[in-house]
Amino acid sequence: MSYIRYVNTASVGGDGTTNNTTGSTAAYVSIVDCISGEETSLSDDLIIELCGSADDSGGADFALFTSANWTMNGFTITARGNDSLSSGAHDGVWDDNAYTISVSISGVGYGLRNEGVSGLNLERFQIENTNAGAESSYVVRLTDGAETNINGLIVRNHTNGQGIHIEDSGSNTNIRNSIVYSINMGAESEGISSDVSFNGTINIDNTVTYNFDDGMERDNAQTTNVQNSISFGSTAQDWDALSSVTYSASDDSQAGTGNIQPANWDAEFTDYTNFDFTILDTDAEIYGAGTDLSGEFTTDITGATRSVWSMGPFDAPGGGEPPTSGNPWFYYLQQQLAA
Repeated sequence: MSYIRYVNTASVGGDGTTNNTTGSTAAYVSIVDCISGEETSLSDDLIIELCGSADDSGGADFALFTSANWTMNGFTITARGNDSLSSGAHDGVWDDNAYTISVSISGVGYGLRNEGVSGLNLERFQIENTNAGAESSYVVRLTDGAETNINGLIVRNHTNGQGIHIEDSGSNTNIRNSIVYSINMGAESEGISSDVSFNGTINIDNTVTYNFDDGMERDNAQTTNVQNSISFGSTAQDWDALSSVTYSASDDSQAGTGNIQPANWDAEFTDYTNFDFTILDTDAEIYGAGTDLSGEFTTDITGATRSVWSMGPFDAPGGGEPPTSGNPWFYYLQQQLAA
């Protein structure tokens, strides 16, 4: 069983039990309001449906899930872009009309943090830091034994800072089907970074990092495994001290089964310089070059079922087949009009 609460940035605010924009049962106006209004001892799984073409915006230390205020009791919290609305989930490329957490962090701070809540799932929404930031600016920060599953996030950095940072954790972290990039190259920037000493495992699958000083970095002794992923455009290293990298692509020569170094990224992506990481065509080296991870997950960033297991967040050129959720006929029509 599960129950749903709604966030809609067009709402005037309510108890979140509907996606209406007015009335006592209207959606919460911000994820921050939803978190504070729903913090409890869970007796069912909680799903938070996110939508709104206006940004869900604020400053540093914006959205915090903390174990001090949540008792999980073995249940989960899933915050996800609403895939039935154009103002909800994105389709794999940054969309100004899709739900976005937009924060301005100039120094120490985070946009969204999981502080010790084991069983938090973050799915198919956008989050960005619009400020130039500093090394200790975190767009997404996972700490204090937080078991977190990230699937289909687009994380946008401005210049300096960390896209996704994992620290002081004691549980497994899974990052899948996600895109992490920086608009401007910063000397103090990392796409996905970790500084953890624990017995769990960080798994990074079918994810891309682009335009950082370091693409994916491990700063301590925890196990960090990368599969079917892409890291490129880094000034220092695409892969830094990771436990294993397999079936992945980068600018760097990297030991490991199935790894490749594409000669021309323009032949791989539709328009990566404008942060469109859809696969260009079936001649791309990354197309079908991954390994089958269907024992762990079966879809790509758009929700389409994977069949060829390409590297990166997309499975097929143009975003693949119509997704299994949402409105596939509308998606199909979009694809035909764009062809």
